[in-house]
Amino acid sequence: MAWLLLACSALFWAGNFVVGRLIAGEIGPITMSLWRWSLALAIIIPFAAPRMWRQRALIRQHIGLLVFLAIFSVASFNTLLYIGLQTTTATNALLINSSIPVLIIAIGALVLREVPSRRSLAGITVSCIGVAWLISQGQFERLAALSFTTGDLWILTSSVVWAVYSLFLRFRPSELDPVAFLGLSASIGVVVLTGLGLWNPFDEAPMTLTPRLMSAVAFFAVFPSLLAYLCWNAGMARVGAARGGQMIHLMPVFGLALATQVLDETMAAHHWIGAALIASGLLIALLPVHHWRKARA
Repeated sequence: MAWLLLACSALFWAGNFVVGRLIAGEIGPITMSLWRWSLALAIIIPFAAPRMWRQRALIRQHIGLLVFLAIFSVASFNTLLYIGLQTTTATNALLINSSIPVLIIAIGALVLREVPSRRSLAGITVSCIGVAWLISQGQFERLAALSFTTGDLWILTSSVVWAVYSLFLRFRPSELDPVAFLGLSASIGVVVLTGLGLWNPFDEAPMTLTPRLMSAVAFFAVFPSLLAYLCWNAGMARVGAARGGQMIHLMPVFGLALATQVLDETMAAHHWIGAALIASGLLIALLPVHHWRKARA
């Protein structure tokens, strides 16, 4: 169930990329994040508020950590991602975003002194090769021709932010109700995003209330926000950041599958090969050792 929850998160976030591409240039990044999370908060707060009130003593005791997690997740990650997508390509964004499992292990080793297993490193390597195969369309020399912009630095920053969030999520008090935690995170995030919206550093225009953009906001609020975060937090609590973070590698696979349906893109041979490599890397890294012993027997 934990792996299914994490896979659902990857699917919902892949949809974030696809729908984001559909409305690219029609709404500013901070405006999009603010609308997205304001609607998400409006949906979840009736369920979260009573639980937050019942656990107010626990929340007050851990408020510093909870504010930290809210800023790194709700307020920062997607805002940085949307900023980056203004000046970089979706190909570059997917490539950099797929570095999150590597960043989780690297930051975990540097900050928390966690040493990854050889099997975990082998699985990540195979999955990364699969991601590179997808993006290069089966011709690795194309990767050398990729040009990078300031937008890529924003995407990389968002990836680091999400890696830090995933690592420190383990320190969330286990007795804190998941819905209360998400409601609190959304509340804090909306306050921060409102401040950014009032500052308006990128001189963004107000959102035009068209059916197209309102539908996109509704999708962002329900799937990449509420459902994805609930699934991710629950899955990571069960399997840990180093192992669970590798499910991010499913995003390019899901993204391509969704793009064929929504954006009329086609699946070629290199897509299938890349998907197979990613799946193989995940199996190497995530299946318990006794599965491999049984298979050899």
